[in-house]
Amino acid sequence: MADRPRRYLLVAIGEAGHAFPMIAIGRQLAARGHEVALHTWFRWQEQIEASGIRFFRAPVFVHAPYKPAPNVHEAAALAADELSEVVRDYEPDVIVSDVLTLSGTLAAEICDVPLITFVPHFWHATGADEVPFGSGWAPAHNRLAKLFFRRVGRLEHKALLFGRDEMNVTREHVGLPPIERVHGGLSQELVLVGTLPQLEPPRTWPAHVKVVGPVTWEPPSEPVELPAGDAPLVVVAPSTAQDLDHRMLGASVSGLRDLPVRVLATKNGREPAKPLKPGSNTTIVDWVSYSQVMPAADVIVCHGGHGTIMRALTSGTVPVVCPASGDQFETASRLRWAGVGVEIPARFLSRRTIAAAVEKVLARPEMTERTRQLARWAADNDGAKRAADEIEAFTG
Repeated sequence: MADRPRRYLLVAIGEAGHAFPMIAIGRQLAARGHEVALHTWFRWQEQIEASGIRFFRAPVFVHAPYKPAPNVHEAAALAADELSEVVRDYEPDVIVSDVLTLSGTLAAEICDVPLITFVPHFWHATGADEVPFGSGWAPAHNRLAKLFFRRVGRLEHKALLFGRDEMNVTREHVGLPPIERVHGGLSQELVLVGTLPQLEPPRTWPAHVKVVGPVTWEPPSEPVELPAGDAPLVVVAPSTAQDLDHRMLGASVSGLRDLPVRVLATKNGREPAKPLKPGSNTTIVDWVSYSQVMPAADVIVCHGGHGTIMRALTSGTVPVVCPASGDQFETASRLRWAGVGVEIPARFLSRRTIAAAVEKVLARPEMTERTRQLARWAADNDGAKRAADEIEAFTG
């Protein structure tokens, strides 16, 4: 416990992968007697307030008919100006901002409040001879590979400089001076990374960057009855934002119908473009609580969102990943070189490849054991608790 209760303002966009970890951290801080507020989308207001956290509604910028919408710089500046008013009224000791929520970073500087950045995924600010983030390559094991990464890194650095210049345009909008460094959205005082350290390549970490472990939370939901029987349980959990036609869901339901497994598949709130063809071993639901079903599952078939993967690995469930976009490709590569998952590239996705991947996992008990080792580590290193410890130490 810090020497006195502190006042913390947490800031995150409202997507589940960014808001949920902040809610988990906020719950930890509030339980320790601190005053905590969360600035995010109204979608999660009920759950936030039920957790003893004050809610500040992040604005949605609506443009008038026939009037152009604000561009990215103007929207970020508007969000930072609005949040700055909240900061001045709330007077927090510290702002903890999600890495993608630029308004939190800018408002902290505008109002001269200490800033902590929370990264709810793998570490992306890689060094010169490290595997480039998003490349899908394994870490370097020899000098030649490091030299290759260093040359690729020069191209990446040019892109980062472009991003730095874009950031400076936004900073100019809110009256802040330009910066020279790249990754300008990251705190220079403390950065918390919410992932499994075992899936990070070996590196010398900056002193102010701390890997705290996965930080997970989910809203309450009705329990789901698992399929009856003793056969291995396969959960099919498509992304809520990708693969809108449910191609992966359809291939999984068809491919697993004749295997000696139990299948629990969720539509995650939207209907497939084509009728599903489940077997007698399959139960299909509209929504499922991962925290409820994942500990009982042997395999999960998913697109590879970081939050879903962390929930699976910390439950001892082996992922079969069909990446669709964004950092899902990075997630798939990490699982592959760590030996705790199987990847199916999108161009090879079919009912046959889904079935083959699941059979591969079930035939390799060593993969399950490596996953369970990660689950045991996570049980001994609660990510939300460790994040709250670091935040308290920073303010204490």
